[in-house]
Amino acid sequence: MKGERSKGTCPSDDTLATFAAGGLARARSDSVEAHIDVCPPCRRLLAQLALLQDDTADISQATTVPLRKSQRLRGPGAQTVPEPREFAATIAGRYTLSRLLGRGGMGAVWLARDERLRRPVAVKLLRVQMLGSEGMMARFRREATAVARLRSTHIVEVYDYGVDGESPYIVMELLEGEDLDARLVQHGRMPLDRVASIVSQTAKALTEAHVAGIVHRDLKPANIFLCRRRDGEIVKIIDFGVAKAVERETIDEPTGAGMVLGTPAFMSPEQLTTAAGVDHRADLWSLAVIVYFAFTGRLPFVGNTGETVAAILRQGPTPPSEIVDDCPAALDDFFRVALAKDPDARYPNALTMAGALEDIARSSAPAVTESVALPNAAPPRSRRLRHVLYALAALAALASAIAFTLPSQSPPAAAIGVPSAAFPVATASPSAPPQASTQASGSAPSTTPAPASATVQPRPARKRPEGDSLFRGPW
Repeated sequence: MKGERSKGTCPSDDTLATFAAGGLARARSDSVEAHIDVCPPCRRLLAQLALLQDDTADISQATTVPLRKSQRLRGPGAQTVPEPREFAATIAGRYTLSRLLGRGGMGAVWLARDERLRRPVAVKLLRVQMLGSEGMMARFRREATAVARLRSTHIVEVYDYGVDGESPYIVMELLEGEDLDARLVQHGRMPLDRVASIVSQTAKALTEAHVAGIVHRDLKPANIFLCRRRDGEIVKIIDFGVAKAVERETIDEPTGAGMVLGTPAFMSPEQLTTAAGVDHRADLWSLAVIVYFAFTGRLPFVGNTGETVAAILRQGPTPPSEIVDDCPAALDDFFRVALAKDPDARYPNALTMAGALEDIARSSAPAVTESVALPNAAPPRSRRLRHVLYALAALAALASAIAFTLPSQSPPAAAIGVPSAAFPVATASPSAPPQASTQASGSAPSTTPAPASATVQPRPARKRPEGDSLFRGPW
């Protein structure tokens, strides 16, 4: 494919011409574009036939209309656009493309394998219609360099950037999961604590970008990816394709005069009116719209493109407490600040804004349910076992205390064959019959009183007796 077009795999000249004019059916157009993305000879033919148009208007429209399939990076097994399964091509002699994952306003994302490191990756290629635009090429390059500078767990990682033939490419980590847009479409609005968790992670990513002098400018649910990992789900911001460098950045801004980049429903008033005055607070506005949308299930400003822009510039949103029954009153105040028309009246940074939302979610969380258990409900098995152990320990402690306080008593001396320390010792005369033999025969002990000749002699105090080494007396 690198040198000449193949009659067996490349589309015909007429097909390419129809494709450039937008006359192909959707399925066929997707298949042709998938081929052109990785076929330099076909791209060169389009350029030679002057079929690449001045697409400034088309690009503006493509980046202002949300495409739900556009930003979804998915793992093996997912497929969003029909294309030949046997298709394969190698980029830069290293990355073997295997399957199209999705398309965006600027490019297409492919599942690929890094043959050198032997790992799956995602490769983003610039759309063929944009290869003739120096501005789009510069924006694509800026996306790679901007993201590569950032070091955050919550920002998609860029591994490599380069140009293969005439086609620039970006190699990124392969994410498994779904974007926030897909999650909301499938499951509907989210509880406030879950929204606060997503916003908290997103705020960390934005802070990293803002500190580096980078404004995303196209923050929306489709660009917030819920990434599945073995240790749980984390949030990652993707697609910095229309990001703008401010302050310390030295890269030239290729946005043309009067060109609006972004998704209108999530754009701030200053972003709609002028590109020059946009700073990090535009991202905070977009994040606030995402919060509103995720919690209420509605956009704060609705209508066609013109009506949406007019509402953003002149109207305020409907208080969420009028939409959601269990909405905390403090959330209305949150949006008065977060969606203020004046950037100076908004939260100063992403972390402060996320912290305010977390405080509201925490204060409105339901009370712990352990104190409102159902009557006669048996406690959990673990709690019952714990109670039994506590009772046994208490009984053992009580038994030890009783044993310690009672006087120690030894068995009668006759039972062990040694004198008892607790009783006087009777010394029998030599003529007295031994009692041990009586006990040995199994008969009952004799109750006959000791002979009169017997004398009672008390044992000296605290003198250890001789005899059995197992004797334990009170001394």
